[in-house]
Amino acid sequence: MGILIYRLLTCRRVFVIEIKPEALQIKNIEIEAGKVKKIFIKGYFKPVIAVKPKANLLVPYKYCFCFSDKEDQGIKDLKEWAEQHQIEVFHKRFTRWL
Repeated sequence: MGILIYRLLTCRRVFVIEIKPEALQIKNIEIEAGKVKKIFIKGYFKPVIAVKPKANLLVPYKYCFCFSDKEDQGIKDLKEWAEQHQIEVFHKRFTRWL
């Protein structure tokens, strides 16, 4: 029940995602490129992006996001960043955890 309430309170919030040369900044959390194991993209219309850290078995809920507009450009920029840092990008389902 607690997880459901948390997700209801945190869903649909708009926040800034920055792609920096050596890190991704999601909300106010900065993830260094060296700590990222994989990036997942799930869906076609309004895709959900997940960043899986090397230290975690599942994707943390706070590392999942959607682009509010210009999804194609955002995904293209994210793929270029991942390619520069040799991070694999998968178009498939993923499991996330609080």
